[in-house]
Amino acid sequence: MPKTQSASTRSRFYNVLFALVMLVAATLRLVGSDWDEDQHLHPDERFLTGVVASLESVDSLTEYFDTNNSTLNPNNRGAGFFVYGTLPVFLVRYVAEAVDTTGYDQIHLVGRALSALADLGVVALVYFIGSRLADRRVGLLAAVFSALAVMQIQQSHYWTVDNFANFFTLLALFFAVRIATIGRMAKEAQVFSPWDFVGFGIAFGLALASKINQPTVVAVQALMLPAAVVIRLFALPQKERQAHFVRAFQLLVLAGGLSFITFRIFQPYAFQGFGIGGWLSNIGAAWQQSADLSMIERLKGLAISILGLNQQWVSTMGSLAAQVSGDADWPPSMQWARRPVWFGLQNIVQWGLGWPLALVCLAGLAWAGWRIYKGEWRNPLVILWGWGAFFLLSQSLAFNPTMRYFLPVYPVLVIFGAWAVIGLWDAGAVRAKRAGRRSFDWRAWARPAAS
Repeated sequence: MPKTQSASTRSRFYNVLFALVMLVAATLRLVGSDWDEDQHLHPDERFLTGVVASLESVDSLTEYFDTNNSTLNPNNRGAGFFVYGTLPVFLVRYVAEAVDTTGYDQIHLVGRALSALADLGVVALVYFIGSRLADRRVGLLAAVFSALAVMQIQQSHYWTVDNFANFFTLLALFFAVRIATIGRMAKEAQVFSPWDFVGFGIAFGLALASKINQPTVVAVQALMLPAAVVIRLFALPQKERQAHFVRAFQLLVLAGGLSFITFRIFQPYAFQGFGIGGWLSNIGAAWQQSADLSMIERLKGLAISILGLNQQWVSTMGSLAAQVSGDADWPPSMQWARRPVWFGLQNIVQWGLGWPLALVCLAGLAWAGWRIYKGEWRNPLVILWGWGAFFLLSQSLAFNPTMRYFLPVYPVLVIFGAWAVIGLWDAGAVRAKRAGRRSFDWRAWARPAAS
C-alpha cells in the first residue's frame, strides 16, 4: 500500500475513533439531565435558576449596556449580590426563550444541557491539544480519559458557570499551544499567525466573562500567551528572533485589547456604561471624594473610575474574595476551616478521576515536570504543564478548595496521563525491537536497553 494511501486510511481511522469517543461523551453528559425531578437540590444551581428565570431579553444594544436599567442585569431583578459571570447567564436565557422554556421548573434543564455541551467542547479540545503537542494517539487517549472523567460527567448535570469557564479557559490554552508550536507542521509556513492571538484574546475574555477567579490565577492564565511566544522565539535561529520580536509584541497588544473588549461586551454590568460625560464626572468625583484616603487608595479608586467599573460590582467582588478566603465570618465557609492542603488533590484522586486514572495522570504530570527541570523548558509541553501545576497548587492552597473549582486542571491531567502511557508504550516497543522481538514485551522494557 502506498504511503499516502496508508496515511489517509490511518487518518480516517482516527477520525472514526474520535467521533465514537465524542458520542460516548455526549451520551454520558446529556442522558439523565432531569436527575432530581425538579427538586433543585444544588444550592448554587437553584440560585442561578431563580436569577435567569427572572431576567428578560432586551430590544437594543442601548438597553443591553444600560447597567442601571437593563432587564438582563441580575442586580436589577432582585439579585443584589451576584458574583457569577454574565456570559453563561445570557446564553441560557436567550436559548431558553428560543425554545420557550423560561419557567423556573424548566430553565435549569436548558442550563444543564448547555453545561453538558460546554464540557463536550472540553473533551474535543483535549483531543486537539494532545494531538498538537504529541500525536493523535495521545490526543485520542486523552479524549477517552476526559470523556470518562467522573467529575466532568457530574458537573455536566448541573447548571453552574464552571463548565463554561473551563471550556473558554482551555480554548485560550489551545491557542497558546498553537502559538508555541506553529511553523512545526508541514503546512504551516508562518512563524506567528495573527488569528491565534485573536483567538486567545477573545477566548480569554470569554473565560473571564464566565467566571472571575482569583487575581493571581487570572494573571498566570494571561501569562500563558507571552510564555508561548517566548518558547516559539527560542525555537528560531538566533538571527531570526529579533526580526519576529516586534511583530510578536504587536500581536500581544492586540490580544490584550481584544480580551478587554470581549470582557466589556459579555460582562457589561461590571461597568457603568458608555456615557462620556458621566464617565468624566465620575473620575473627578472619585478623586475628590478620596481626599482623606492614602495615595495608594486614591490611585486605586481613580483606576476604577478610569476603567469605568461599576462600584457595586467592585464591592461585590471584594465581598466574594473575603468570603472565599476566610476573612469574612460567612457560615458556608466555615466547613473549610483547618482542611489539609492535600484535600483538593485527595478529592481528585478518590472521586474526580478515581485511583487508577488519577495515579496515571499524576505520574505523567510529575514525569513531564522532571523533564522540564532537566532542561526541556523550551518544549511546548511547558505551556500546559506550567498552567496545570500552578492551578493545582494555587487552588490547593486556597482557603476554599471546593471540588468543582479544580475543573480547569482535569484536562491538563488527562493529557499528561495519555502522554505518559503512549510514551511508555513507545519506549517498550523500542526496547523490544532492540532485543529482536516482534511484539511488545513489558519484561523487555523493564530491563535496561543494550548500549
